[in-house]
Amino acid sequence: MKNIKLADIILFITINIMALILIVLPPAFMKNSSKTLEIWQDGEIACWKSLPSNDSIAVDGVIFEIDGDRIKVVFADCPDGLCMKTGQIKNIGESIVCLPNKVIAKITGKSEVDSIAY
Repeated sequence: MKNIKLADIILFITINIMALILIVLPPAFMKNSSKTLEIWQDGEIACWKSLPSNDSIAVDGVIFEIDGDRIKVVFADCPDGLCMKTGQIKNIGESIVCLPNKVIAKITGKSEVDSIAY
C-alpha cells in the first residue's frame, strides 16, 4: 500500500468542496427567472399577471390569491373543492386545475438555467 501524501489529501478535500458548491449553487441560479401567471377559463386566457405580485383574482367562481410568487385557491364554488386542496404553486410548470369551473392557473416563464444535471 502506498503512502498517502499531503497533496493527495488537499486534492481530495478540494474536489469534495467543489462538488458541494455545485450542488448548493443551482437553486440560487433558479431564483433569477421571469415568471408569469396565466389563468385560463374554458380554453381561453382570462387573466395574465407578471410575478411576483400581491393580488386576488376571481375567475368564474374561483378566487386565486397571489402572495409574491406563490399562488393558491382561497375559494371555489365547485362541489368537490379539489383545487383548494392542491395548495400553493410557485415553480414554472406547476398548475392548479378546477375541472367543474373549467379554470386552469399555471405558472409559465423561462428560467436563466435551462437544465441541471446531477
